[in-house]
Amino acid sequence: MRKIWNETKIISELEVLIKEFGYFPLYKELKSIGKGGLAKAISKSGGINKYHKLLNMPYNIVPIGYWTKDTIILELNKVIESIGHFPTQKELIELNKQDLVGGINRNGGLTNIKEHMGYKLDKLPNGYWTEERCKEELQKIIDSIGYFPSQLDLSLINKTDLINAVRKHGGLVKFRDMMGYHLDKSSSSRYNIIRGKNTEDILFNILSDYCNKKKIALPIKNIKLAHKNVIEFVCNTDKKIGIDVTTAHSANVVHRKWREKDYYKYLDELWIVVVSDTFKNNHYTKWNKESPDNVYVYSIEDFCKELEYDIEESLKNKIEKYKVCTFHTRNIK
Repeated sequence: MRKIWNETKIISELEVLIKEFGYFPLYKELKSIGKGGLAKAISKSGGINKYHKLLNMPYNIVPIGYWTKDTIILELNKVIESIGHFPTQKELIELNKQDLVGGINRNGGLTNIKEHMGYKLDKLPNGYWTEERCKEELQKIIDSIGYFPSQLDLSLINKTDLINAVRKHGGLVKFRDMMGYHLDKSSSSRYNIIRGKNTEDILFNILSDYCNKKKIALPIKNIKLAHKNVIEFVCNTDKKIGIDVTTAHSANVVHRKWREKDYYKYLDELWIVVVSDTFKNNHYTKWNKESPDNVYVYSIEDFCKELEYDIEESLKNKIEKYKVCTFHTRNIK
């Protein structure tokens, strides 16, 4: 059935759309959302200016193309000077700035303009962190520090939101390659060996200190339990306990400690100690359910709790750095 338009019907439809848009829509916007009939009815029954007045929304006629980013910023600065802060859309409407709101929404939206003007966003909108925006933010940081940032670099400058966004889009390695900052893999591999050795030394010192305090035999390093089966430490108490230290950033690396190696078959207990910030409590719960009965997977913190060992603040800080450490943050003393 053909819709019959009268003044009451037009006002009713416009009120719904104004609530949705936040401003009085233009003819072309009405047509773009399938409201061409309403646009035609407005034109035939007095025009857009009439309905602005009926709805108590003053209509400031400006030339076509008037609302550019420059004119929007100019008008927003006047509002900011008046109210003392960057306005919300609701505040602009209350100030009868519907024409400005319309211009803003047709030029990328208030969030986009606010960021462009250098104001900090209170809350990032859904979908803000696109792959392209991640690249733009990473490039700004590269221009500032002179190299592709590591996760630790980003953490130190409070870029947690960027870290999380990069992870969702494939991780830092993907962005490094995509942006042409290729890593020397042979150097990276050598460094990973050094990092692993350093974390082993930390664990060995903790174990040795613990054993001295408890007056039990010190741990023995690099014990060969079977052919090609060397484990970092073995502690001989009333049980034969082997300890394997890993700086894994992949869950598969932890799985392989019992799936592809058979340390646990030659020990009363195998303790796998993970020095990494990648994993959460549910990872450790899952691993301990999946692993053989004599295999226990601990975070470095839970390992120390198991020993009832108090870590000094300086050592705690060093462990925290190694947990997020990558090739590009290797200068850790």
